[in-house]
Amino acid sequence: MTLDVDARLDKDSLKRAYAHMLGYGCDAVTMNWIGYTKNSYSRLAKGLLVSTLVADYSILNGRDRVGFKVFPVGCGTMFKRKAIEEVGEWDYTMIQDDLEIGARLIRRGKRICSSNSPVQVEVPDNFYAFYVQQTRWAMGSTEVLIRRFRDLVKSNVGLLRKVDMFLFLMQYFPFAITFVSALVLSVYGFIGKGDPLNSPIIVIWLLALGSYVYSFVYVARKLGMKLVESLRSLGKLSSYSVAISPFILISIFKAFSGRRTYVVTPKGKITKTKAIYIIGVFGFYFLLASVSFFLKQEFISGLWLAYYSAGYLFAFFSELLNK
Repeated sequence: MTLDVDARLDKDSLKRAYAHMLGYGCDAVTMNWIGYTKNSYSRLAKGLLVSTLVADYSILNGRDRVGFKVFPVGCGTMFKRKAIEEVGEWDYTMIQDDLEIGARLIRRGKRICSSNSPVQVEVPDNFYAFYVQQTRWAMGSTEVLIRRFRDLVKSNVGLLRKVDMFLFLMQYFPFAITFVSALVLSVYGFIGKGDPLNSPIIVIWLLALGSYVYSFVYVARKLGMKLVESLRSLGKLSSYSVAISPFILISIFKAFSGRRTYVVTPKGKITKTKAIYIIGVFGFYFLLASVSFFLKQEFISGLWLAYYSAGYLFAFFSELLNK
């Protein structure tokens, strides 16, 4: 059984997870992640409480119900001893050894299930803790993708399930790709002609964005949040997620290069980082590029860059004024 030192269990959590393991013939069982925070004033923490549930519904329970492969989680996974003995112990050299041992279990044909047995996990309540956690996870999942690529390819599962496993391990790539795309678009705004985003693709993006906002607010309301508080929490979480995109990209590159360094998530302790000034520079740069598009009356690309820059600038000023 894997648990974080700050995890909390219900009285019957272990019994329910074990019953699920026996009932469904599982070799490992993940538990239902429920976020908690000691800081009731942090909108970032409130946003993460919601996103933790959304992630559990989709990445764990959702994927299990449609027959996709589930990876173990670092906090709240129960393993059969026999399964661990067959694949070997955890690889302490890996950042996310939970995903790594999951890849080996899947390679050996072991079944990993998702259960509704609750485990409460503490979520970050400040920018630095969030920044450290997400960049480490981005590096760790990419590292597993690289080092266990062959195991996943050779696993005895269908093509669609293999594609899903790779997409799961690449879940941080969209942040990096969007950041690089924004850089390219901003350069084009200064030297090019035309509106690159004036196409039906922007409609697909808006529909996807609207779907996520609806899902987030729906879950937030179920947790007892008012509509305005739900939207403000979503806004803070989204802006911070966008703001750390450059560092997500760096973490992915570090994983590919093999030169990785990281620290554990400093929960409960507020620490400042100079990364916020880099975030501010990017925010003003993207805003300037959006103005360039507006001056040429290329409004779609201008609006998108203004929207994108808002995440950086909000994070920058929030942390600057919080000193």
